[in-house]
Amino acid sequence: MNTYHTVWGDSRIEMKPKPYIYIEYTEDKDKKFNPKSIKLNGTEMLIDDITITNDYDVIDVEMKLSAGGVLTIRDVYLEIKKLNVRPDWDEYFLGIAKAVAVRADCRRAQHGAVIVSGRRIVSTGYNGSPAGGLSCLAGECPRGLQDYSDVPSLTGGYDGCVAQHAEGNAIAYASHHDTMGATIYVTGEPCIGCWKNIQAAGIVRVVWPDGDNDVRTMRWPYRSDGGKS
Repeated sequence: MNTYHTVWGDSRIEMKPKPYIYIEYTEDKDKKFNPKSIKLNGTEMLIDDITITNDYDVIDVEMKLSAGGVLTIRDVYLEIKKLNVRPDWDEYFLGIAKAVAVRADCRRAQHGAVIVSGRRIVSTGYNGSPAGGLSCLAGECPRGLQDYSDVPSLTGGYDGCVAQHAEGNAIAYASHHDTMGATIYVTGEPCIGCWKNIQAAGIVRVVWPDGDNDVRTMRWPYRSDGGKS
């Protein structure tokens, strides 16, 4: 692509092509920019770092070359393309668990769970009452009507809650044959009650956004905060 800029002289207009830089990049889990391919006027370059400055309509690029030295180019035409990166299996199933959580019927928290065996989804679950039961979103759950200032998270009061946690619903809709040796993906670390249900179902691994655990090597108490809603 030839994009030109204008240089004004005394009596003439000189047209010069802007340098054309094309960047392909990916993002890591922390959204960090990770350039994969840099081309200057069609020629691929090996660089260790790049800085892009956009001052109104003028874009400057500074590149730290792998061979040594720094190359600064002013007023460039810049094209950037983000490359799709396939998630690994844990990221993939956690993404599905997050999608499942959208169906949660709870005013206080929305969680989803996916049970997987041999990279095959066995069942899914989200927090809410049993099928056909009362609806927290409709105002039918006493605990759901209470503010966190009245009933802080993780402090009990579940006698007034109509819901089952996401993990419990996922286990309820799966056979014991399918949960034996399986992995469960959840959008938040399970509460103590759910840890016990997971262990009883024969699930051997639990994965949530901030960690994972092999149930077979865990010792009581499973967690210190006692719950999540």
